[in-house]
Amino acid sequence: MPKTIKISIIQDEINRLLSLDNIDEQTKITLCNFIEKILMDTKNYKGFNHIDWSNGGFDQWEKDGEPGFPEKSKYLGREYSRVYYKSEELI
Repeated sequence: MPKTIKISIIQDEINRLLSLDNIDEQTKITLCNFIEKILMDTKNYKGFNHIDWSNGGFDQWEKDGEPGFPEKSKYLGREYSRVYYKSEELI
């Protein structure tokens, strides 16, 4: 009998892992590629956001006058510390 797992469960676990500071960048790159492939192939990809950006980085960027790149990078945080959005109809 085949076993299945909900995509939302995989997405939640990958988002949790990407939020950890003790996961190395290469592992995070692999996790990002993996979840993006799953979400795109199932038509559930809704984008992502950088964790630091959504946890105060944006507000600080605005306070500092909205500098452009490359200065903006420091407000985004680490490239692969991300959270992937859920589709409303995610299976």
